Amino acid sequence: MLLNGPIKSYCSANGLESLPAHQKFEHFSVHVTHGNEYFEGVDQSDFMAGDGTVGIDSAAVLINSIPFIDPEDAEEYIRSQRQINVTFIFLQAKTSSSFSRDTALGFIDSIKGFIEGRKSITSDPFWSKLRALFDSVFENSAKFAGPLPELRLFFAFDGKKPEQAVITESMGSHVSDLEEKNLFSEVDLQIVGSVELLGLYRATLNSVQKTINFQRRVPIPSISGIDQSFIGVVAASEILKLVTSDTGTLRKSIFFDNVRDFQQWNSVNREIRDTLHGDQADLFPVLNNGVTVVAKSAQVVGDDVILDNYQVVNGCQTCSVIFDSRDQDLEGVLVPLRIIVTNNGTTSVMITRATNSQTEVSRQDLLASTEFQKRLESVYESYSETDSRLRLYYERRSGQFLNEGIEQTRIISKTTQMRCFAATYLELPHISSRYPGALIEYSDKQEIFNEDHEVQPYFVAAFCWYKLDVWFRSGRISLDLKPARFLMMNLFMKLAIGNESVQVVGKRNVEKQAKNILNILLEDDKAVEIFNRAGAIIEQAAEGNVTRDKAKREKLVVDSLNLCRDTISSLPERTL
Repeated sequence: MLLNGPIKSYCSANGLESLPAHQKFEHFSVHVTHGNEYFEGVDQSDFMAGDGTVGIDSAAVLINSIPFIDPEDAEEYIRSQRQINVTFIFLQAKTSSSFSRDTALGFIDSIKGFIEGRKSITSDPFWSKLRALFDSVFENSAKFAGPLPELRLFFAFDGKKPEQAVITESMGSHVSDLEEKNLFSEVDLQIVGSVELLGLYRATLNSVQKTINFQRRVPIPSISGIDQSFIGVVAASEILKLVTSDTGTLRKSIFFDNVRDFQQWNSVNREIRDTLHGDQADLFPVLNNGVTVVAKSAQVVGDDVILDNYQVVNGCQTCSVIFDSRDQDLEGVLVPLRIIVTNNGTTSVMITRATNSQTEVSRQDLLASTEFQKRLESVYESYSETDSRLRLYYERRSGQFLNEGIEQTRIISKTTQMRCFAATYLELPHISSRYPGALIEYSDKQEIFNEDHEVQPYFVAAFCWYKLDVWFRSGRISLDLKPARFLMMNLFMKLAIGNESVQVVGKRNVEKQAKNILNILLEDDKAVEIFNRAGAIIEQAAEGNVTRDKAKREKLVVDSLNLCRDTISSLPERTL
């Protein structure tokens, strides 16, 4: 009863209204417990086990905070990394209104069965792939950056959470069994009832707000473009408050504007850790550059500062090392902290660029990317104002559309934008089908978000993604083709424009082609017909078995393109 409204709102915003009740609850539970932090830019349904599996509803393996479900993607990524941090996440969600000890124990037993490799569990295709990923992680144990992997378990149900003493008595020994396998540095079981789920859901809707004790601070004199700012030192435990999510994980979303993600245990980060743990921890504030936080607003209440909608724009390495040391006594360790409050996007970007000038990222590249992002955001707004059917929202800044009641399926993240553009304009649908980070090198090489590109093709690619997603959800296009969605987008473009080449440079030609493609996408029957034709080509190339594994292979792309050319050559000439 308590969750009826939130689940309905969540499913409506994400196009999940047609799912049965238990699947809606599963998706909702995954989203609020961990998906909101880690699944940006990926399809959460890829991490759902589906009906027919025993005891576990969803799973993901986080490697350096990137979610993986495919062993080959994970192996490729691990090969590219010197060190890895790993977290295994499992969830079971039940719509029952009361806590069932037996069901919860069944969940734990299924986890044990997975770890032990029981065929009754690992014979299922979803769990077979995950088991291969599990094995691959431990085969690369020499790359573990620090402690062993973490095991995080969520048992969610639509009722009142029992007292902790009851949970410990019922589940404690079974959790200990998992700990005694000596495979994990930590086994964290969270029983999450309706009240807890509601609280977590509210947190996903609101901007991040935290209160820290910042007694040792000095206000910085008034500066143009900045509402207020402070500089000083805080206890490392206060930094830990800033970076820890409500479920105890590292809050990845606050590092969205940081230039570099955690660089694992390189020499600099090992030195930070050694100082933090060593006899000279009191020197930390003079040996460390500290943390810079940019917030939309801040309220000072005595010695406390309440930060709202904030980003850590510099100090990701320091924050990550502190989070890794969260079990240590950090109260006596001081960390330099700067808080800057501004709603001026340009000023925020300047701060990010200036505070990250010591990184390997080129200042020119960062500036060019930022200017391009502004133009891209503007073209989204322009199309939306021209025709309400074209309404999409480009999320240039993290949390940009919180509290605005916008349908989530219409919000395009940077990651999704990259994947769509690469699939439709760069002939890379197989790369787009892999983990999101696979495209970073193309961005670094300015093949994506290039300042010389016109912005209309980026919108076209995103709108193509959006419409295809709508038709998958409505059943007008078979879900069996969804693993090859990026290849379908690629073929759609070719079938739509015939022998014409895609255009990204040259304002007049680009605008004309973009207008023509969008007009086709707005004609539902015509566009669905072309997409289904693309799907038939892919099915033929895949010999009737379209899988995620095949979609990531260049062979399927080449075979499909060859068949597509034959199809195009057999069609009567037409003018768009």
